[in-house]
Amino acid sequence: MSHSQRTRFDAGLLLLTVLAVGAALLALDPVRPWLVFAAMLLVPGGAVLTLLDLDDLPTALGLAVVISLAIDATLATLVLWSRWWHPEVVAGVVAVVCVLLLADDLRRVRRSTVPWASAPAS
Repeated sequence: MSHSQRTRFDAGLLLLTVLAVGAALLALDPVRPWLVFAAMLLVPGGAVLTLLDLDDLPTALGLAVVISLAIDATLATLVLWSRWWHPEVVAGVVAVVCVLLLADDLRRVRRSTVPWASAPAS
């Protein structure tokens, strides 16, 4: 993906995360299930994809969905097996990790597009 596509992808996932967390905390019932579902479907996989260099957006979206489903299923299974039923804590930890990965990727993309940012210090 180009720098502008990657920036929009990361910023969109960050915005979706903030909206989903806000809707969950404020109990915005009409929109909460849709935002949380979209965030669970895209954000964890999108955050993992910041570690890869993909060429096109459709591939990134498809992989984000598949990776997100795998992460969500794994964490749900661990919560059930451990009999520690606190999915809101698990979702909070996932959200924090995803925000950190996405923000770091935005910082890296921005640094690579600014010519003077990569110049060695003298």
